[in-house]
Amino acid sequence: MQRDSTMLEQSLELSRILSETHPVEANCQGIYGDFLTMDKKYSEAVAQYKKSIQLDSKNLNVWQQLLINQSELKLYDDMIADGRKAMELFPNESSLYLLTGIAQSQTDKTEDAVKTFLQGSKLVVDNDAQLVQFYSNLGDSHNKLKNFEESDKYFDKALVIQPREAFILNNYAYYLSLRKEKLEKAESMSKLSNEIMPSQSSFLDTYAWILYVEGKYTDAKVWILKALDAGGGTSGTIVEHYGDILFKLNDADGALLQWQKAKQIGGASELLDKKINDRKLYE
Repeated sequence: MQRDSTMLEQSLELSRILSETHPVEANCQGIYGDFLTMDKKYSEAVAQYKKSIQLDSKNLNVWQQLLINQSELKLYDDMIADGRKAMELFPNESSLYLLTGIAQSQTDKTEDAVKTFLQGSKLVVDNDAQLVQFYSNLGDSHNKLKNFEESDKYFDKALVIQPREAFILNNYAYYLSLRKEKLEKAESMSKLSNEIMPSQSSFLDTYAWILYVEGKYTDAKVWILKALDAGGGTSGTIVEHYGDILFKLNDADGALLQWQKAKQIGGASELLDKKINDRKLYE
């Protein structure tokens, strides 16, 4: 299969036969699950991994793959329940804490997520990439809880390990811009994220928004237009930001038009209706 992608169909068929002819062999069920995962048949893969676990719950790889497939399906409540079972069986396996914490974060169980991420981060051994994931998620979670000092601390720790991790640079910079704090640092991080990953609409929008917060409205317009050209026109947030920038540039009619577009798209701020109704900028 690794040499020839056309072999997937045959591999799937052979692994299916293997699972059916050896119904009480946990590894056979897990192997079929792996090939279903490769074929992006996540629901079927989940069913196979559960069969495998019922036969033998001691295979760490099967638990990991189960949680990953549940994540693909956005079955976050199932992820949390199965993640807890897996952590009881493998209390020192950091990856299980990471996956479970992500599921908790996705279901707004943010305080639980912080505890899980913190526990897992202490179990990481010789795996800087995974440690960065823990620190980044801790940064995001603490920001959601408005524990800004802790949030900044964990983002800084992540960037010490991977100073050119573009998504962390972007998110950290955007959070700082929303708080209107450390704007020089935010601008520098956002600029670097755009150098690392150019043409990312969300990154371009972050840089535009930082310039806006700094009062550099003409420069902000240049960058928000780049964000729109990179596909940002489907984001209510980015289109609303364009409207805000236009308003600051004394183009109230243009601002209103963009706010109305943002409302149609959805996902913009809670202040959007007030901006449209009053034809005025609220921050």
